Amino acid sequence: FQNADDAAAEEERFLLSCTQLAETNAERAIGSWLEEEFGVLAESRVTFAQDGSYSAKEVTVCVTDFGIYGEEAHIDISLQIGEALEKWFGCPVEVLS
Repeated sequence: FQNADDAAAEEERFLLSCTQLAETNAERAIGSWLEEEFGVLAESRVTFAQDGSYSAKEVTVCVTDFGIYGEEAHIDISLQIGEALEKWFGCPVEVLS
């Protein structure tokens, strides 16, 4: 039988593992969505709460290729991406280029 401390530690490891998997899946979804919706390539980092709620705490996106958009459109596209992701995740979003 496990004692309460061992059980709590195991539960914490399980929640952390699930949170990391959810973060990875969200990052992949963002990349696919950005390519499909805006035609840009980007890397993202999503941080979820580690309390089992899987609520997003912050999202960071770094656009690596703006595709067909010229330099003058980068700020506008970045703002659109940030606004859309804030609605999607309900947390602060930082878009870098």
